[in-house]
Amino acid sequence: MKLKLIIFFILISFISCSEQKKIIPINKIDDRIAIINSSENINWITKKAYKSWSPNQSELIRIDSVLEKAINEKRFLFLKKQSLMELKERYMQYLCYINDDGDKIVYINSFCKIPTMYKNGKEELLDWQNEMIDIADGGSCYWNMKINISTQSYFELMINGES
Repeated sequence: MKLKLIIFFILISFISCSEQKKIIPINKIDDRIAIINSSENINWITKKAYKSWSPNQSELIRIDSVLEKAINEKRFLFLKKQSLMELKERYMQYLCYINDDGDKIVYINSFCKIPTMYKNGKEELLDWQNEMIDIADGGSCYWNMKINISTQSYFELMINGES
């Protein structure tokens, strides 16, 4: 009986320790955020060959705080509630790179719904979690900006115009 009890506690300890070491991918934390790791897209956005990086949990929190700062500074006037929660109801692609100064930059590309395209007469959702989306016009449903994680600042906010 003692041996069974000892084995039981060892098994429980082993399971609980292994559970703590699991790393949850970003798309399992927030299914509306996609991290795009693509040197081709970094080159397309910046016109330079910067190195990519992936944000950790604390850096994701810093991204949110900079977004909240932009909301408080009335940069997202199209939001009805003027809240981070409302902004995060949209889909966001994060393209992360390190600039010439060694600063970590996040290019955020945001849209209200996943765009579609027609292939062989069928409407298909674009693969927004792996491919950068580029939409012309569409109004405030589509916007992008850059966030400097190192300085906790934002720049180049661009909100699409109406067609």
